[in-house]
Amino acid sequence: MKEIPLAEFTREKGYYSSDLVHYLTQGKVSIFRKDDEYYLYEQFGEVIRYVPITEFLISRIELVQLILLFDLIFLVLIYLLSHYFVKSSLKNLNTLVKYTKSLDFDNLSQPLHLPGPPNDEIRQIADTLNNSLEKINAQVLSLKDFISNASHELKTPLMMMSTEIDIALKKKDYPERLQNIRIGVKRLSDLLDTLSLITRLEAEQELPLQELEIQPILADNFSNLQKKYPEKEMSIHYAFPEQYQLPMHQGLFDILVKNLFQNAAKYSDAPLHLVVKGTKKTLSFSDNGRGIAKQDQQKVFERFRQGEKDENAEWSSGEYSFGLGLYLVKKIAELHGRKISLNSEIGKWSTFTLHLT
Repeated sequence: MKEIPLAEFTREKGYYSSDLVHYLTQGKVSIFRKDDEYYLYEQFGEVIRYVPITEFLISRIELVQLILLFDLIFLVLIYLLSHYFVKSSLKNLNTLVKYTKSLDFDNLSQPLHLPGPPNDEIRQIADTLNNSLEKINAQVLSLKDFISNASHELKTPLMMMSTEIDIALKKKDYPERLQNIRIGVKRLSDLLDTLSLITRLEAEQELPLQELEIQPILADNFSNLQKKYPEKEMSIHYAFPEQYQLPMHQGLFDILVKNLFQNAAKYSDAPLHLVVKGTKKTLSFSDNGRGIAKQDQQKVFERFRQGEKDENAEWSSGEYSFGLGLYLVKKIAELHGRKISLNSEIGKWSTFTLHLT
């Protein structure tokens, strides 16, 4: 450390350092410059003591330069990495956009596969889209099958009515032929009503449910069954507690019971005996009809699935069916969040079970 008289220092004192030096020392010290050298000084009475700090300042400046260089390199690296990830994400996004633009009913079954980790947001969107398209494709195929079958079922009675008209004109047998045509028109109307009901059921999102006491509904439907088949001997037995109730939509439950009862009566040769058994977990409908082969037990719930008796029945007879009854039963069960199953033995019995839980 060197000393210099205060008077001499005042005469020869230079000036405070530049802003950079002031920044490096945070402005907390006294600095002067002389002959391109920097000194740190402090006054002690009439004497100024000072030390050279040029090397210290140079090292601090070099440190700042090094920090700035690393900052620049870091910023460039961040830019390159960001560019890479953004480009990768945009690539998947562009692929997703092109895929959605190319969608139509013919390629809904072709899923979109994107690279990347499972938690990638674009890939998650693609997976969700694939799941949705899979459901839509299943509905489209089902709709095509439905239209094809419905067209066939509509065409058959129309052709039959056309034949009846031709015969009536040729043989002048108007009363009988007109009666057959009238039955055909009624069956067409019933078919259209059923198709309309199926459409409403498939569009239904939430059903208004209520606690139904089911015995009066069963009794009404059994009474209507006796009126429809007056030539058949039939009986019914209820096996459930008094005031047995289920949370169901009243109108749809009535349709379910009606179709199960009519199906039992149609496929029963001997005196018909029905048993309806209810527990907390199931509601079953049993009959002593002709039974259904095991390989056909799942097929009976398909749309327009006709039994052998339906296929051979005359279109104007009371035995003719369009094959939609058990499909409606299954659909109504599904709308209530439940399943319907069938267990049967050929020539002995059949039991349809509505699973409540």
